[in-house]
Amino acid sequence: MRVGELHHVVVSVRDMERSLAFYRDGLGLRQTLVSEVRGREVQDLLGLPEGMTGRTVYLQGPSRIGQIELIEWQPPVSDPTPAKRLEEPGIAVLSFPVAAEELGPMHAHLTSMGYQPRTEPHHAVVPGYGPIGAFLVPDPDGNLVELVSLPTEEQIREHRASGAER
Repeated sequence: MRVGELHHVVVSVRDMERSLAFYRDGLGLRQTLVSEVRGREVQDLLGLPEGMTGRTVYLQGPSRIGQIELIEWQPPVSDPTPAKRLEEPGIAVLSFPVAAEELGPMHAHLTSMGYQPRTEPHHAVVPGYGPIGAFLVPDPDGNLVELVSLPTEEQIREHRASGAER
C-alpha cells in the first residue's frame, strides 16, 4: 500500500484578500475553486467548534498536483498563534519552483508589492543534487514561502558524475 502525490496543503489565513494578493497576484498561482466549509459532517470531520464556517480558495500552478487551499474562518480565532519558526517541528516552509532566470525578477516583483524577502536570492550547490537558487519570503500571516530554482535532470547527472562531493 502507498499514497499518491501530495494533493493539497491547507493554510488558514486571517484575511483572504491579503492572502490572495500574495499567492495569486504575487506568486502567479491560478485560482481554481472557491467554496465554503460548513455543515455538521465537515464540522465533525475537522473537529471544528460549533458554528464555525470557512471560506476556502484553491490555487495551483501549471499542474493539478500540489494545490494550496486557503481558508478564512468565521468567527476568526480571537488570539491567533504566531507563524511557525523554521527550527520548530512541523511544516515550516511552502516551497514553489521558479525557473532560474525568473528567480531575480520574482524577488523584485514581490518586493515591489511590499513583501519583504528575508534575503536576496542565494545560490548554492546541494550535495548529491546540484545547483539551486532560492529565497524565503513571509506571506501575509508570516508563513515562510520559498521560491527555488532547481537543477535540470542533466545538471543533476553532471553534478553526480563530477564527484563534487568526494
